[in-house]
Amino acid sequence: QLLRNTNQYAKILGHSYHPDFLSDMLDREKILENMWSIEFNNSTFIISEIEDMMFNDVPYFSYYTHGLEIYSSNRNLGEFTSKTSYEYLIEHIIRISNEDILKQVSLIELAYGNYDIPNKIKEYEMTVQSLKENSSTENTFLECAINLSKKILSERIKSEDLLLWMTVNTSKYEEDSYNVISADFYDGVYGIALAMYYLYKVTNETKYYSYFEKIIDECNTEDQIIYVEKNIGYTSTFSFIHMASFLEKEDLQKSKVKGYINKYLKKLENNIEIDVDYLNGATSLVNSLIRLYDNSHDTTYLSHIITYAEKILACFKKDEVKDFQAGFAHGLGPISLIFYKLYSITKSIKYLNFAADILDKDKHLYSNYEEMPLSWCRGLTGLAISRIEICKTMKKANLDYTEVLEEIEKINDHIMKSAMFQNDCLCHGNSGLVEYFLTRYSLTLDLHDYDMAKTIMNKIMTTQKAKGKFHLKQLEHISSIGLFTGETGILFELIRLINPEIVPSVLS
Repeated sequence: QLLRNTNQYAKILGHSYHPDFLSDMLDREKILENMWSIEFNNSTFIISEIEDMMFNDVPYFSYYTHGLEIYSSNRNLGEFTSKTSYEYLIEHIIRISNEDILKQVSLIELAYGNYDIPNKIKEYEMTVQSLKENSSTENTFLECAINLSKKILSERIKSEDLLLWMTVNTSKYEEDSYNVISADFYDGVYGIALAMYYLYKVTNETKYYSYFEKIIDECNTEDQIIYVEKNIGYTSTFSFIHMASFLEKEDLQKSKVKGYINKYLKKLENNIEIDVDYLNGATSLVNSLIRLYDNSHDTTYLSHIITYAEKILACFKKDEVKDFQAGFAHGLGPISLIFYKLYSITKSIKYLNFAADILDKDKHLYSNYEEMPLSWCRGLTGLAISRIEICKTMKKANLDYTEVLEEIEKINDHIMKSAMFQNDCLCHGNSGLVEYFLTRYSLTLDLHDYDMAKTIMNKIMTTQKAKGKFHLKQLEHISSIGLFTGETGILFELIRLINPEIVPSVLS
């Protein structure tokens, strides 16, 4: 039996192989002692775990099918259960339902690598501009949002103490596994927390705020050791900062939230290496810190903003940046955006010049719109959103934004002629298109853009009703629930449509 997710063991073992920790075994032992951060009733288990990991083994515990005792790799740890493994097996076989069997079939398919992108459906074989406008109202979207939130909450692990989900997680090595949802913003529990927070804001139902609080408290119960890592973006252990940056000012000032933010900011001080990528690196962190600063005018945030902005500049000067892609998640556009924002705050010409240079480079690299995908992460939607946000920032800073405005309209023409996504998600699907038109509406104030956002969402919801599920990358009988690639992203856009002035975009 494995008492923890093997990824926990592997991650800690991986960090313990760093040369700094291999030069002194006492330092390596300190790393392994992080196992004590999650306690079991019997501390002997943790001692056994550390003993095995000292010899580079992943700890494993076992039973005899007829006995109650549990064994480590080298000794009997005593009775652990009230029933034998065989008795548990018989009980579970009797209780297993058809739904449970279908889920097991889905997990077998996952184990064989059958976790593919959704098949094409005829409902989405049309261009964006060919969609017929409809009469959907905010009340319709509110009903859809409440129903979808019920579905997401119903799929959580049944526990009085925890608010967690089992889902398919994809590692940085593109490996898929079914386990407890991660504590990140991209597809983890922090995305669900933010959706619950804003569902509370538009409904005034306190139960949603309770869900939000429960999630953030659960993710911050242990004093985690956060190791030096390049990934400080939406998929990292620093995701609380990103999630918190979207909260309203009154909640941001609450002592609990500020305390959690300060904990992660303290950990950031030890972080030396960075990646400039938006999704996984420092660019999104700077953007989130700017949101926190705009909401509070706390100079502590400004200090961290400048520190990481200078690190990004240094990476470009040393030519330590990887190849960029079109779009927002891995593109140059958001880098230009954060430096325009920095100029707006500091009036530093250095930041303005760098922002303009990066924008010019992005324009020349990605001017052939016909060859681009449509997605936020790597395509036209993300490119357009970056330009819209740059335009708004330049306007606020009294800079000439005429050329950017012209570029926005050219990109929009191509988006309108593009086919809809064969996916409903936020990152690279139709919910991202909804967000594009809402973001465009924030610039143009043209109700046609707002109506387009509603039209696309209505298409998503009517298709879901006809098919019985959303068109996402997911297993047949296990839903994808994350913010950027799952049902929570659709939920968040439903909430955005109800009140786009209050509910912020998570794509910029």
